[in-house]
Amino acid sequence: KTPPTFLTHAKDDTGVPPENSRMFCAALQAHKIAVEYLELPSGGHGFNGCQGPMWEAWKTKSLQWLTAQGISPRGESPPP
Repeated sequence: KTPPTFLTHAKDDTGVPPENSRMFCAALQAHKIAVEYLELPSGGHGFNGCQGPMWEAWKTKSLQWLTAQGISPRGESPPP
């Protein structure tokens, strides 16, 4: 009963290893749950306080995925 899932992880996250998201993604795929995994080169745990280029990459990719899933209308901005 897991809903479609969009995962993002920074390779340099020292608080939670990216392998956690990779394993979760693989488990979702094994159960045929719609999933997208975006691994970004930097941003640490929390993507630098939700600012900067990696944060912007997350916003762009997540909105594209949500739109493709029919979950979010195209062009809608995420809540602040």
